[in-house]
Amino acid sequence: MTNIEPILQVWDTGLFELKIALEGTPREDLWRRPHTNLLSIGEIAGHIAYGLVSHVFCQSNAVQASDLPVQSVLLDEQIRYFTVNIKKEFVADLNVESIIDDLESVFSACRDVAASHAMEDSVESHWETWGALANYQAFHIAYHTGQIYSVRHMFGHETEDN
Repeated sequence: MTNIEPILQVWDTGLFELKIALEGTPREDLWRRPHTNLLSIGEIAGHIAYGLVSHVFCQSNAVQASDLPVQSVLLDEQIRYFTVNIKKEFVADLNVESIIDDLESVFSACRDVAASHAMEDSVESHWETWGALANYQAFHIAYHTGQIYSVRHMFGHETEDN
């Protein structure tokens, strides 16, 4: 059995970087879209959370948020995927600190579940194994964290990595 922990450490790094990307975002820009065809910072953070929870707990991206064992305002079906989300803006009454708190809860719950599996354990989805699912989520977290930086730069924010 191959240990999944090294990939979960990448998740930890991803969460660390995601929090840095979010910190200092002015509340008025958190839910504002930089363009009609781009998501807001809050929507992107919610998409990261929804994707992680739905795949870890349900091995699917088509799950009702109310069915998830982890609860957060960010886990709304509307922000599960870009093509659904782009049609209608999602706005929550959350500030950056609340989003980070929710992300930490989501990551912790998902990490606990994933840590109980080996890389080659099968999963009932197109990922086929927990290793493939965990690898993709590491990429997914990093990719969308980069999008958050891009949106912040479009707004003219000064970020740690500016």
